Amino acid sequence: MAGTPITQTPGSPSTSDDLRQQYNLLVGDVEQQRLASENSALTAGGCAEATTTTKAKSVNTIVYYIEGVGLKSKGATDNLWDPTPLAVSAALVAGQSVILLLLLDAAGAGTVAQSSVAATLAACTLPRPLPSAKAVVGTISISAGAATTFTPGTTALATAGALTVTFADGFTLRNSDLLAAATINR
Repeated sequence: MAGTPITQTPGSPSTSDDLRQQYNLLVGDVEQQRLASENSALTAGGCAEATTTTKAKSVNTIVYYIEGVGLKSKGATDNLWDPTPLAVSAALVAGQSVILLLLLDAAGAGTVAQSSVAATLAACTLPRPLPSAKAVVGTISISAGAATTFTPGTTALATAGALTVTFADGFTLRNSDLLAAATINR
């Protein structure tokens, strides 16, 4: 159709800079998916509350990749993940939630990263970028009840009735995390 004007749709990219920004967001999302798959567990670790009730453990051997190279293995280990360093940023008051990522490095050392603190688990935003050179092998989802607080490294993970705590093996980026990242990065 010769001579048909090109019209701008409200909210659509209007310049090459806007297109470049949208492209970079897409590439960033693909990179996060790559990191999640190259730094992941192949077996379920059986993540659970540890003997020290403020920490987490694995009850099974975890086979995992770091940056997609070679298989690593970590035997069942009590007190493997200690969220104490997160105490300031992940302290929860009544009605708040957080997701803790359980990580292993190439040497098998356990560390913890956290999502944002939010009113619901669905509203928690995972850290961006995901930790590199560490496999996300599990998660702990924590929601503080109406009359409690949660301080990592201080509050027992099995505080009956006061916390809703869910341990999960493995890790998958949620579509909501990718969408939240696109919104944050604009």
